[in-house]
Amino acid sequence: MQASRKLGADAKMGGQIREQVAVLRDTEQKINRRLNESFGTKLSGWGAELDPGNLTLRFQKEGVLFDQGSPVPSAEFKRILKEMFPTYIGILHDFKDDLEEVRIEGHT
Repeated sequence: MQASRKLGADAKMGGQIREQVAVLRDTEQKINRRLNESFGTKLSGWGAELDPGNLTLRFQKEGVLFDQGSPVPSAEFKRILKEMFPTYIGILHDFKDDLEEVRIEGHT
């Protein structure tokens, strides 16, 4: 009797976990879709790409982010950020109840 109760509880928990994962994947797809709708055509011009697997927005264009040897963002990168960042934050804000963290990193 106890074994069947445990199996039932495990099955219920497994179903709940699968449901949570499905909700998280759906939210991830919605965020990805919104980011692509907003930035899709601009990404290549910015030298950036969006990784749909982890929603990482990565700038990779050589010499755009920082001038060589300088910790200060370049004028071009400041312009890109001024154009991009309010929309980016706005999209994330729409999903604030679903996000655990937002990480912004920079390396020079």
